[in-house]
Amino acid sequence: MPIDELLRFKDLQRLNIVKSWPQLRYMQRHYGFPEGILLGENTRAWAASKVQQWLEARPSVSPLIRERAEKSVQARSARPRRGRSRTTKAAAGLVATT
Repeated sequence: MPIDELLRFKDLQRLNIVKSWPQLRYMQRHYGFPEGILLGENTRAWAASKVQQWLEARPSVSPLIRERAEKSVQARSARPRRGRSRTTKAAAGLVATT
């Protein structure tokens, strides 16, 4: 029987799975991230296979949602910005010019 590789917290960070311990605890409580194995008093590790299973089970963004988001970003960037420009504000006397 093959021995599963163990991932430490730094490995999870390096793989961009988590950024901090609070985020990890949140993911465990709310998203079913594996609890890991306590190797010592302050040493925890996660089986690479269980982490991989969790990642594969996560829902991915559907192409339709991704397409809608891209269109929304494009539409917002093409729209003129609201508010007065700095030169317009200076002309109105709202900003001190030097």
